[in-house]
Amino acid sequence: MRPSTENFEIAPWSKVVVWITIIITIMMAGISTMFIGKAFSTQDTTEQSINVLLAAGIAIMLLLFFVFMPIGYRLDDVNLTVLRWGPKRRIPVAQIESVGQIDASMLRHSIRVMGCGGFGGYYGLFSNKTLGRYRAYITRNDNLVLVRLKEGRPVVLSPKEPELFVKAVDTAIN
Repeated sequence: MRPSTENFEIAPWSKVVVWITIIITIMMAGISTMFIGKAFSTQDTTEQSINVLLAAGIAIMLLLFFVFMPIGYRLDDVNLTVLRWGPKRRIPVAQIESVGQIDASMLRHSIRVMGCGGFGGYYGLFSNKTLGRYRAYITRNDNLVLVRLKEGRPVVLSPKEPELFVKAVDTAIN
């Protein structure tokens, strides 16, 4: 039997995420361009090499932001998958204990441990007193869904239609 698969759109970016993404992109592109300009304006090959490497490093960082930002969710009989341009994050359905909608207050006073705090969304490892350490793959602070796992950290997602998402995941785990 072929597993059933359902795709879920991610919630549209909040205004804050849009502005952070635009500002960081412009800043990083500008800084990278500045280093390239410095590389072409000097005769010192060591300085040229350093400036080109710095420009390339900034360009790679910018690319990595895009590679890891969440772009959707997929649910099948085996996994709940966070879709990204790069490696997907798979959560085995068998490991999901519960799923439910939450409100933004659950994320209040969160600290980013490792990840991104606004460029294309909020994704990575975060921590606060309410949830402890948790993973987030969200694009705004509403439409939030909390996936509690039997083992491991809770996961916060932001599907466009949270009610349908919760119902589908709940059906898959029960």
